[in-house]
Amino acid sequence: DMKEFRERIVERYVYIAETDHLLRHDIPNRATPQLAVGYFFPYMSPKDPKSGGIAQKWLPDTKVADMPPVGPSPILIHVDLLRAVTPLW
Repeated sequence: DMKEFRERIVERYVYIAETDHLLRHDIPNRATPQLAVGYFFPYMSPKDPKSGGIAQKWLPDTKVADMPPVGPSPILIHVDLLRAVTPLW
């Protein structure tokens, strides 16, 4: 666990988003210490015929039906879970 992480992130939950996300309303925090919450963007799914071919280019040995959607972004996550999935960050 990096010292800088503990010093800079003092909240219990963190909201992570891409720079082009705009919040028009408050997002309810449904995350728990054991479960992060991501938001579904159906237009970014490899199952969409417009983007499935692009995903297949980078994952040629994976069937499009087995590919997970892009994301999760934005995400609400407890800092302990964030530390667990990003040990080098």
